[in-house]
Amino acid sequence: MFIISSKYEQVLDCIKSIKPGTKISVRGLAESLHLSAGTVYKAIKEAEAAGLVITKPKAGTVRIDSESRIPGLGLSGIELMRVLGLHAEAGRPNLRNSIEKIIVCDSDVSSLQRRMENYNSSSVLCICGQRPEMHRAILGLGANLLITDFQKLDAVDRITAERMGLFILSSATDTYTLLRVFERQLGRHGVPTGEDSVRSWMQAPDLLYDDDIVADWLRLYSKLSVTQQLPVVDSKLNLIGGVDVLHAAAADPSMKLSRLVSGDEMYLRLNAEDSIEDAAQEMVLKGASLGVVQDGGKMIGTLSGADLLRYYMYTASQENPLNITPFLRQDEELSTENRFVYALLFPDEALENVRHVEVYAILTAISELMKSLGCTNYIFTNCTFYSEHKIVFSEGLILTCLNAASDGNYFIIEAEINDDRQSYIKGIFTISRDRTEEDE
Repeated sequence: MFIISSKYEQVLDCIKSIKPGTKISVRGLAESLHLSAGTVYKAIKEAEAAGLVITKPKAGTVRIDSESRIPGLGLSGIELMRVLGLHAEAGRPNLRNSIEKIIVCDSDVSSLQRRMENYNSSSVLCICGQRPEMHRAILGLGANLLITDFQKLDAVDRITAERMGLFILSSATDTYTLLRVFERQLGRHGVPTGEDSVRSWMQAPDLLYDDDIVADWLRLYSKLSVTQQLPVVDSKLNLIGGVDVLHAAAADPSMKLSRLVSGDEMYLRLNAEDSIEDAAQEMVLKGASLGVVQDGGKMIGTLSGADLLRYYMYTASQENPLNITPFLRQDEELSTENRFVYALLFPDEALENVRHVEVYAILTAISELMKSLGCTNYIFTNCTFYSEHKIVFSEGLILTCLNAASDGNYFIIEAEINDDRQSYIKGIFTISRDRTEEDE
């Protein structure tokens, strides 16, 4: 394991020395560093996660200046949290600090100091992975911190941030994915439309290779909160199947995944250039919580139910197509403390001009239920939609929203639209409380 780690570091150090704009060849790096192509390929994926390179269709992998990809902001920590789905780990009273500069910490402290020149340090937000020594250096320079691939915050860092009037944010996703979200939601004008591609909203994939071993599976799985299966690919990134937790837990840690992998039919395949609306429809109809995104037959990402929710919520906030609330009539007799029941009374304009109005109705009902449960600030962590029949908008449609389980901080919400004949769409949502504003 340590040998593999040192090889990755060797490749990453080489990539850092390459001039931005330079095309990077897996074969070329492998030959110059005397490493296998497989090792170099995996290291390049690590470089993508660190924001050092980007891979574009037909263009290949290119070294980038990660700093140049981040637009000027002028947003507060609170606004960044809302837009990007981040968590506050420390310094909540300081979240109103305005951020003018975002820096991806892909090098050393001296480089970071140079990049912070001419900026008020408290207006800088540094994005950094699991590098504790760098976290301390960032806070020591007086900058705010966003930790990616977050696992646990050091108590000393928490105290330091609060003492210096700074804040620390966290994200369970990797740096590369966050950069894509920055570009998508903060770095462009206009709003997303149904013509937006799956590529624009997918996540960097958590995957394994068929020559990896069960110990590799366990290490990756331990970092995830909801995924029950991890996709497995061959050396050419062709999807060959997956390994679930039951089989992995019972296997010898040294066993090759190729001996455990099940068929690829468990995964819904999506094309990277598919419309996000078409992908959403297919995931709902097939009850898929995760879609594997492919480009030219190769796996390049995943699209989850949470990604679709983020798309719909962002679209609604930007376009504000319709205030759904007036068209949800609550049935007081059937509703209880943990279950809200509504009659759906959609006007013709909603059906003609708003895409997937039923999704907006469910999100509105969830919002009302969460308010009644004393939780006005929350984050969707996962969701799965099931569609048993194509929805027919007519009199008699009922929307039920149920708090199936909760401990005050985490909630499992079930929602369903049906009439007296059949069920049309169901959804299961995992939600966590966001205490940011409550703690200010």
